[in-house]
Amino acid sequence: MGGIRLMVLSQKGAWRIKVGEALSPPFRSQSDAVRSAMRRATKISRDGFDAEVVMKVMTCQFGPNGFFKTVPTPRDIDWE
Repeated sequence: MGGIRLMVLSQKGAWRIKVGEALSPPFRSQSDAVRSAMRRATKISRDGFDAEVVMKVMTCQFGPNGFFKTVPTPRDIDWE
């Protein structure tokens, strides 16, 4: 999926949303940041643009490996 990518990142003990080079103000929790990113992505999608929310996920299958997980943004959910 292309379009506008909203990345949810942990930075210095806070969670932020990164769009391009711009960073959001800090959020207290990952869930707050994800909820905000999904609201923004839904609004972008309703305006006719593709948007995706990307989160950093840690897995411990064979040791800690960081990778990003893309979550498609539904256009018909009201996140507010």
